[in-house]
Amino acid sequence: MVIFYFVIALTVIYSIRVTIYLAWLYFQTEKTIKDCKLFEQKSSNRSYNAFFTGDSLTYGAGASDPNKSIAGLFYSDNPNFAVHNKSVNKITTRAMLSQMDGLRNSNTTYTYSVLSIGGNDILQFRSMRGIEERIRDIVKILETVSENIYIFTPTKPGKSPLVIKWIVINRVKKLRRIVQSLESNSVHHVDMWKAGDKLLAHPEKYFVKDTLHLSDEGQSAWYTQLRKVMNK
Repeated sequence: MVIFYFVIALTVIYSIRVTIYLAWLYFQTEKTIKDCKLFEQKSSNRSYNAFFTGDSLTYGAGASDPNKSIAGLFYSDNPNFAVHNKSVNKITTRAMLSQMDGLRNSNTTYTYSVLSIGGNDILQFRSMRGIEERIRDIVKILETVSENIYIFTPTKPGKSPLVIKWIVINRVKKLRRIVQSLESNSVHHVDMWKAGDKLLAHPEKYFVKDTLHLSDEGQSAWYTQLRKVMNK
């Protein structure tokens, strides 16, 4: 009986801790998103087009200035590109797929498309089968307008309660396998699983206060990994 009450007490304490953490995370991420701005450079006199789409990663949430976001850093290295950015903070695969009809009807073609999607589905514990189906459909549409597609997958989760972290780690692994299965001559995986270990070892440097979105240094580190894959 003593053991039973002890387990109950631990469960209640853990539940309270999770509730406090999720409330803190919600308010911190809302503040981060509110303070960020999207980078675009769509001047018609550019020689090439690049397309950024997806969630807060390609939006640039956490960057102190849009020019320091991943899209902004790409443009800094490639000023002959027009950068189109249709990213939406907190977007899911389902919402993104519903947006893709406009892309199908566009007359613009892209040398590069950079995609970050699936992370919010992971955190919302949506069906992995549904996530896979929708990502495959999104990539098929991108292939009709883009010569090369680069897909980010997340790092291991940082600060979070132990059980939640374990569940999310396993779901991120499944997301990585989905993207790996899509790799081809035109579809490239920008895998942050191991590359992200450096960032996770110094969260105060590479992440903003919510420990989820990237600081300027984090944006630069992720862009460096993207550039490595592009230069292969």
